[in-house]
Amino acid sequence: ESMTPVRAAKAELRKVFRNTLASLSPEQKQSETESLVLKFLTSPEYQNSRIISVYISMPEEVNTRDIVQDIFRSGNRKCFVPRFDGAGMQMLRIHSFEDYSTLPLNKWNIRQPESCDDREEGISAGLDLILVPGLAFTKDGIRLGRGKVLNHTMESIK
Repeated sequence: ESMTPVRAAKAELRKVFRNTLASLSPEQKQSETESLVLKFLTSPEYQNSRIISVYISMPEEVNTRDIVQDIFRSGNRKCFVPRFDGAGMQMLRIHSFEDYSTLPLNKWNIRQPESCDDREEGISAGLDLILVPGLAFTKDGIRLGRGKVLNHTMESIK
């Protein structure tokens, strides 16, 4: 099956961005991550949110670990993370940074709650904010997906 022109262009963009990120030194990646995390943590969107869903980052994405840690440090926020399975995705509550740190790894090497865990579901909790790390975004907040799921449009933090 041949790719449509749009799918081919997205595949090429993914390759370009992965190569660009791979060319950064670990120090550059750490510096960029720290800058973006600080920008996020001081944003009004985050400051005014109490029920937050955080996608756990993949290695080439901005690391969301410090954001999860800050949610629990504040003491007055709830944190939800995705659990992917064959039936789809759920946003499930984690109760502490220790809870986060002990979540098992899935097939993509991302921490997520186990399917047998009985946890509060985020959509019914009324999420204030959803943080989705990604490979690349347009200035308008449109996310370049991995080609496996729907693309998301995110409110960008200026």
